[in-house]
Parts: sequence; structure tokens; C-alpha cells
Amino acid sequence: MMWHFKQLMRLMAVGVATLAVVTGRAQTAADTVAMLPAFNIPVLTVTTTDGSLPTCDFVTAPEGCTGMGITNRTTVTGRMVMTLADSVLYDSGPYRVDASGITLRMRGNTSAYYENPPYKVKLQAKSDLLQRGSSVFNNKHWALLNQLTTRDFKSIIGPEVSRLCGLGWKPASRYVNLVLNGRYRGLYLLSETVKEGPSRCNISASGYIMECDPYWWNTTDSTLHTDHLPYTMAYTFKYPDGAEVDADSYAYIKNTLNNFEDALYGGQPVDDLFDTRSLMAWFLAHDILGTWDGCGSNIFVIKNDRYTAPLRMGPLWDFDTDYRKPGQWASVHEIRQFYGPACFARPELVKLYADVWQEVRPKLLARVTEMADSLARNYG
Repeated sequence: MMWHFKQLMRLMAVGVATLAVVTGRAQTAADTVAMLPAFNIPVLTVTTTDGSLPTCDFVTAPEGCTGMGITNRTTVTGRMVMTLADSVLYDSGPYRVDASGITLRMRGNTSAYYENPPYKVKLQAKSDLLQRGSSVFNNKHWALLNQLTTRDFKSIIGPEVSRLCGLGWKPASRYVNLVLNGRYRGLYLLSETVKEGPSRCNISASGYIMECDPYWWNTTDSTLHTDHLPYTMAYTFKYPDGAEVDADSYAYIKNTLNNFEDALYGGQPVDDLFDTRSLMAWFLAHDILGTWDGCGSNIFVIKNDRYTAPLRMGPLWDFDTDYRKPGQWASVHEIRQFYGPACFARPELVKLYADVWQEVRPKLLARVTEMADSLARNYG
């Protein structure tokens, strides 16, 4: 089954490569932009207020840490219009603070090193850019993910594998052709981001969203080292916002994580401390997808509320290195930057992993094939 899955991924990659070749036939930038409405993909046109582009400085990790990232990101304002053929799907209007328009800045870490980087889009008025017909999906925060993500459908298939494994909400997305200040920038993925909210990570006001992150050194927000993970990894707060975390919340979540780690590494029961099905489902999803990057795979840990709910794994994010890990297991299964080795040393968790696989296995290939057929129908 794994071989068939990987072969299907390779075939799907041909579709994006074909689009790149076709758009590359145009002789001028204006010709390329003029061709875009012919494709069954929305055109996202962003015009900044004064024609300037977001900038950043590129940085490498300090000694004892890992990764490359960006810092000193600038924010520009502007207008965003999304069209499909002759239809206007969305128009932000001109920039007015908290009223209309958008702000735009670069996002990501190694993905930001591309000529056309990923961007963070913040709408000044909430809207559902995916147009699902309900105000519950309205949000200000969106991501534009660049070619590192769009070139072989990894960020379309990956979230669906996550959902099949039982990890709940997955970020929704759509392909768009991005035109920034009159210049075609490539095929991007317009995506929801991992945030709290009724249509995203639906947690209570007392809940938490944490990210176990090797890039903790590149933030000014609160960071949290636990007792058993190596220094290269630390937790950062996604909700509440790191700049707003008070001493009580910081101490509480640190104690909660350390209590779980002490039990896990000490051979004690962990079911009351962590939703272990979500934990083993998370490992299974990465194993199915063959994730190479075990540290930068954006590891989200969620607590639905402060008082009763155990910790649980959040949605998968960052599929840049999927389909690249040779052998049976993804890197997250093997490396000590997260809880893989400790989990798979425990027979009861190995059995739970196997049980989840038996639930997922009959559905996997048919669902991925169905998605591939849908992409072919929608995009040609």
C-alpha cells in the first residue's frame, strides 16, 4: 500500500509541473498575467499601498540551536482582489485600519528563502476567503504558501491524511495564482492558519495551543523548555498570544507538560494526562506521509480547557518534506526531539498505534485516489 501511495503522489506532481510549463511559455510578464484567467484557478491580485514589498533579514540559529529563519519582518498595506475568470470572488477594498484592505508580511523559516516567499495576510475586516457560505468561517488571518508547498499537492493530501487518522480539524485551502504589484509570483496555496476559533481549533477561553518548535530562539514571546526534551526544542504559545501569557498560565502549562513527560519517561500511566489516541494518530499520519523533517514539522499540542481536558495533538502542518523519508518510519517516529522513541518503547502505545492503523488502512488509498480525481476534474 505504501508503494502505491508514493506512486500516486509522483503522478499528482505532474499536474503542477504542467501548469508551470504552460505559464512559462508567455513572452512577457504582462502576457503571463493575461493568461491566468484561462485556468480554473482563482487569480489573487495584491496591490500594495505605495508599491513596496515586505522585507526581512535572514538569520541562522545561535550555537546550540538549529535552523534558519527570518527576523525584522516589515509589514505593508494594500488591497487584495480575488477573481475567477470574469467573476470577482472577493475584494478587500483599499486599506483603512480595522475597516478594509489588508496587511502583508513574509512568513515561514526556510521556505522564506525562496525568491517568491510565503506571506501572512491579515484582513482588516473578517471574511471567508474560501467562500463556504457561513459567517462562522470568517477570519482575519490567512497564509499564502509558496512553491515549496504547492509543487506536488503535499499540503492538500497531508491534511486529509491527518483527518483520516482522527486528528480532527484540518486547515482548509485553495490554489491561487498570485499577482503582486502587477507581477506574476507563482502558484500559491491560500490556507487557513492554526488559530483558536469555532471554525478552527475550537477550544475554550481557558484553553491553550502550544507549538513544540526548534525556532523558539527566533521569537520575542514566552518560550518554555521542558525537563525531558532537548534544548534544541521549546514550546511557544500560540494561544493565548505569547506576549499576553501571565506568570500563572506559564507556570500551569509548564507543570502540565512536565507531569506528562515525567509519567511517559518514567513508565507511569499517561492516559489521564494526554489523549494518547491523538498522539499515536499523529505519529501514524507522519509515517504514512514519509515526513523527513522531524524537528520543523510544526508540532502543535492543544489543551481544550484548563480544568478538565487532557493534552492532545493538534493538526498537522508543514508538509514540505513529505514523501522523502526512506524506509518504514518518518523521522518524528525516530528522533528524540519529540516523544516518538519514548512512546514506541511502551507496548500499550504500540498496540494503540497498530489499532489506529487498522482503522485507517481500509480507507486510505481510496480517499487519496478520490482527492486526486477531484484535483484532475477541477484543475485539468
